[in-house]
Amino acid sequence: MRHSAHNGAPAPTVEEQLAAGDAAWDRGDRATAHEAWRAAQQLDGNDPRVLSRLGLSLTLVARDEYKGVAFCEEAVRRGLVDADALWRLAVVYETTFQKERAVRAVRQGLAIDTHHPGLVSMIERLGVRRPPVLSFLKRSHPLNKYLGMLRHRLLSAKERA
Repeated sequence: MRHSAHNGAPAPTVEEQLAAGDAAWDRGDRATAHEAWRAAQQLDGNDPRVLSRLGLSLTLVARDEYKGVAFCEEAVRRGLVDADALWRLAVVYETTFQKERAVRAVRQGLAIDTHHPGLVSMIERLGVRRPPVLSFLKRSHPLNKYLGMLRHRLLSAKERA
């Protein structure tokens, strides 16, 4: 067990720092979240959970977009492929004006968790459309419009079921 140098109390673990940062982020205290995740990095800078969170705050709080993107991408490369990590990656991509990559990360995340609130709102915000039902016709063709509305209703009904 590690102890802090000045008061003998155990030093916070990576998990505790991540949890503190997550709680601060959720209540909108971005600066405190960034500091907690920075402290987690001091404990284990190779942990993909740390890299993912720190990448988000580096981009949005510290405005270090280059490092933020690199950290989030590295977290996913190291195997942190869950809906939250992909949401963070998508946010970083969106913030750095990489819409195509953001859409790819969102789709990957929604394949894991179709109801992830951050991913769902992001896909709506990015305005992603499905390809036309009949690809040999223009999207504006009345048949494609009708079939597209039908597909939308069927998929919406299926999600509600």
